[in-house]
Amino acid sequence: ERESLHGHNFRLQATFTAVVGDDGLTFDYGHVKRIMQRMCDELDETFLVPTKSPFLKIHEESSNFVLRFAGEELTLPKRDVHLIPLRNITVEELALHMASQLESDPEMKSFGIEAMEIRIASGSGQWGVVKRILN
Repeated sequence: ERESLHGHNFRLQATFTAVVGDDGLTFDYGHVKRIMQRMCDELDETFLVPTKSPFLKIHEESSNFVLRFAGEELTLPKRDVHLIPLRNITVEELALHMASQLESDPEMKSFGIEAMEIRIASGSGQWGVVKRILN
C-alpha cells in the first residue's frame, strides 16, 4: 500500500580505513567531504523515486513524471523529482547507493582507502549501514 506523501531529512556518516603515510596523514578529508556533499546536494530538496521498484510504474508526460502505484496515479513536475536506481527509498537502499557511488568515484580511488562504512539515518536510531572492503 502507498504511504501518504511525506518527506525525510537524511543524515550521512562515513568511516574510512586507510594506511597512515610517512607524513602522518591518510588523505585530505576535505576532498572526501566535498565528494560526499556533492552526492547529498544532488538528492537534496527533491522527491526521490525508486526506478527499480517492481510495484511502481513511471512514465514521462511533457514536463512531468507520472507514477502509478497500487491503483493510484501521481503526477509530479520533473524538476522536483530525482529518479534513483533503487528498489525502495529506505535508509538501507540509500546506504548501498551512496557506498556504490563512493566506491566508483575516480577521485576516491586515488585516496588509498582500504575499507569504508556508510551510514544513512532518517531519524534517531534508524540507520542503514553498509560496510565495504576495497581493493
